[in-house]
Amino acid sequence: MKLWKDTLAVVLAPNHPLVSRPVIEWSELGQETLLVHRGEAFLLADAVGNGVQLPAIVEHHVSAGILLRLVGNGLGVALIHEGDAGGVPDAVCRKLRIGSKPIQICNFARWRQDNANPALPIFIDFLRDRYSS
Repeated sequence: MKLWKDTLAVVLAPNHPLVSRPVIEWSELGQETLLVHRGEAFLLADAVGNGVQLPAIVEHHVSAGILLRLVGNGLGVALIHEGDAGGVPDAVCRKLRIGSKPIQICNFARWRQDNANPALPIFIDFLRDRYSS
């Protein structure tokens, strides 16, 4: 079930050469190492679309705080939800675009059809009411 879309921002180390720019074009990340949470690389590939070159991606099984510390230490750049960009310590967030368009990730709810948890139908009804298109 499709729920909502989030616009992405790029997180850079404070001394990164792109920090002076208010908006970063996706193509400018071609030589960067993109640090992501394990399992999120496929979301990114889906968000940028077919035929768009992805930078080198390194997946980590760490918390968001650790991932941002890796960025702050100059080990790469990361992507976050634009709404979370104000609360990033020791790093700089910038808007991210492909052309003039923001990059958005779709958030989905998925469940197994054989899930017998009695709370599941109530939760699914809540999601349908809250996030109906």
